[in-house]
Amino acid sequence: MIIEEVNDGAVRSGNAIRSGPTIHLDARTAGKLALTLRELANNARRYGALPAPDGALRIDWVCY
Repeated sequence: MIIEEVNDGAVRSGNAIRSGPTIHLDARTAGKLALTLRELANNARRYGALPAPDGALRIDWVCY
């Protein structure tokens, strides 16, 4: 889900890096997370590092 959301027109291929374990979410939580990730990716594209030729979006998570 993460790569699908951030690559949906917001990030060039190969510029989205993710790191973390596989987790299973209920539909409601997954929907909220997808919306948040898409917004963060769009903001990175508009205002962050992504306009730079070597810009990238990195997403890391851990589970406790």
